[in-house]
Amino acid sequence: MKKRTHQALTTVLENLPAIITALATLVTAIAALVEKLN
Repeated sequence: MKKRTHQALTTVLENLPAIITALATLVTAIAALVEKLN
């Protein structure tokens, strides 16, 4: 159980840059959409 949690944490940490990039892209897209609507 604990090893599985550690494995999940390791995977998340390895993918963190990609996750942050995706989130930033999403936020930017939403902000652009909101500005268009206004």
